[in-house]
Amino acid sequence: MNTRSAVKASIVMLAVPFSLVGAVWFLWALDYNVSVATWVGMIALMGLDAETGVFMLLFLDLSHDEAVRNGRMRHRGDLRERSSTAPCAAIRPKTMTVAAAFLGLVPMMWAASTGADMMKRVVAPMVAGWSPASCSS
Repeated sequence: MNTRSAVKASIVMLAVPFSLVGAVWFLWALDYNVSVATWVGMIALMGLDAETGVFMLLFLDLSHDEAVRNGRMRHRGDLRERSSTAPCAAIRPKTMTVAAAFLGLVPMMWAASTGADMMKRVVAPMVAGWSPASCSS
């Protein structure tokens, strides 16, 4: 509904499962069993990944619209140029969003206080999934 396009929504939804790959491998490396807490972390990860995917589509749309408005969208090569320059414009805000979330959650992985055992299982999928997937979608 945010993109008002079934194609754009499909692109975002198809990218979301790739962030789960890092989360599953990290859970395996930490020897965590799948539980309600890990599912909560995976759902939160998928939400942030969808958000950053929509963010990237916004930058692509703005770049395309600007090129059309300025008469620089004449052939397929222009479209390729726009699709390679728009992610460069989005890299700083996208990296800042992911880095803030990542740096805010990493201390929870080292926690040893009451409830930390459960919180580590919520945070682990988010820490592992955001770092590789969010910067590449």
